[in-house]
Amino acid sequence: MRGLATVAFIVAAITSINCQVTELETAGTIFRCDNNHACPNDLTCLSGSCTMLSATADGIICGSQTCAAGRICCTNDVVQTCLDASDTCSANRQICDGPEDCSGGNVCCESTTTTTCRAGVGCNTLICSDASDCPQDEAKCCPNADTGWKTCAAVCT
Repeated sequence: MRGLATVAFIVAAITSINCQVTELETAGTIFRCDNNHACPNDLTCLSGSCTMLSATADGIICGSQTCAAGRICCTNDVVQTCLDASDTCSANRQICDGPEDCSGGNVCCESTTTTTCRAGVGCNTLICSDASDCPQDEAKCCPNADTGWKTCAAVCT
């Protein structure tokens, strides 16, 4: 019986060595929140959704209007519309329009057809409100006719 217990212990030890716990990847996930349901770390509750938006976000320029903080700008080739963050947008989905909308030193970053607040590491295309949001090597804040938002670039095309 003692031999069986030793084998079970060895199997359990080997199994636990191979088991690694990694941080949960939540990028692009919308969490709901309210007074009884807090957001995960580093997220802020705005309009019932958890976000990296700053609690003092100033809204998003959306064509000729400004979407309130916590709402999104949905842009296709013709129309720019403010929607609730939980609404479906089948076109370009803008959550932020510059670093002033993001919390904790995060930046507003383009990811294919959306903008989102995230850590600057790994952000290939920064979203800007004006040139002061851009790094020296991409010092121009250029409008993008396809998406409706502005991006930092060395030269506007």
